[in-house]
Amino acid sequence: MSEKIRLNIKARNLKAVIAQKDEENKAFSDYAEFLEKEKIENSHKIELENEYQKGFEQGRLKAAEELNEKQSKELIEQAEEFYKILKSFEDNQKFYENNFHKTVIMVSNKIAEKILRKELEQKSIINEMLEQNLSKIIGANEITIKLNPSEFKIVEKTSKEFLSSIGISKIRFETSDSISKGGCLIETEIGNLDARIESQLNEITKALENKILKTENL
Repeated sequence: MSEKIRLNIKARNLKAVIAQKDEENKAFSDYAEFLEKEKIENSHKIELENEYQKGFEQGRLKAAEELNEKQSKELIEQAEEFYKILKSFEDNQKFYENNFHKTVIMVSNKIAEKILRKELEQKSIINEMLEQNLSKIIGANEITIKLNPSEFKIVEKTSKEFLSSIGISKIRFETSDSISKGGCLIETEIGNLDARIESQLNEITKALENKILKTENL
């Protein structure tokens, strides 16, 4: 066999080896690319699942926050009874007791506020509020009542008949955005009367605090 023929055979064999290596490299590269795509897809799946779980939990918490009781008085009484039961089992755990009653008061106040404001959205109680509080300032000659602007027309329509029924003929009304719907601030020359919703909620909180303190001292 001539030297030229042998060289041609070697050249063909070398090309075949190179071609095989190229195919192997391409196959390896394709497999690596497949693994990378698989990794990215799995990462996206995990991210979507995490977002779903996060959204589900947020929805659950929101639904739980929207739950409320019908009557604030019943809620406060239940909170007191619950506190008494826990206290009877935790007499030796002063740290938890001192912090728990604050939580009870705070939660009860928030629930009472939510219930009250929900009721105020359904109907106006401004006339009842005025009648209840004006009876406490008998003897005043100069009376100014500040109330929420949205309730001024309600009072204006019924004021003559209403004021006559409680024996008062001279009152000046003013509107103030700082006063929540359902409440009012009464100013006279003999003193002021705070009948704002926030003030009434504070009174509920104080009443609950006093009851809890009395329970602790028993």
